[in-house]
Formats: sequence, C-alpha cells, structure tokens
Amino acid sequence: MNFSVDLQGKTALVTGAKSGIGFGIAQGLSEAGAKVIVNDLTEDGLIEVAQSLNGDLLPGDITHPDFVRKVKSKHIDILVNNAGFQHVSPLEDFDEKIFRRLLEVMLVGPFLLAQAVGFQV
Repeated sequence: MNFSVDLQGKTALVTGAKSGIGFGIAQGLSEAGAKVIVNDLTEDGLIEVAQSLNGDLLPGDITHPDFVRKVKSKHIDILVNNAGFQHVSPLEDFDEKIFRRLLEVMLVGPFLLAQAVGFQV
C-alpha cells in the first residue's frame, strides 16, 4: 500500500492489526510516517507486528471499558476501526450469544473508540 501523504508526527491506532487488512493498513500508515499503535485481542503475534512497523502495541478487547479508558489516555490522530470477526451459520442455528458479540465488536466497540479519541460520531 502506498500512501501519498506525509503523516509524520501523527499517531494512528489500528484495531485488528495482527493480520490481513488491518496489518496492511498499519503498514501503509507506518510507511507514510505515522507512529502506529497496533491492537488485537491478544499479544500473541502482535508483538512481532509492532516490531516490524517500529510501532507500539495495545492489546485488548475493544468492547471492554478498561481498554477504552487506555485509549482515552493516549493522543490518537488517526483511528482505524478494523477489528472484527465473522460467524457463518444457518439462521435457525445462529447462537444469540455470538450474535450479541458480533454487535459488540462490529458496532459498539468502534462507537466507543470513536468517542474515546474525540471524533464526532
């Protein structure tokens, strides 16, 4: 990914940055000069990602109040709400607990993080 913008002096938080799209975005932001803070649910594998980007890591559950408080204590210029997961199941077998967790991760967590970094939602 090649960003044609200079992000020197900016700090970016990328959730779900351990692999895939999140990692690619974090890498592009780092290449553009941003200090990147990478997030995923656990430290497992995230340490290597942070080291490869010369960034910081902030593992944790984006839906948990303690994590949101940690984010509030940092100065974040760029927020990439990328964390997520999918669950494929026939409707009649779709567990309500999984559905509620999907809503938390895909909607509530990003909303809380946007509030935490001071963006208007």
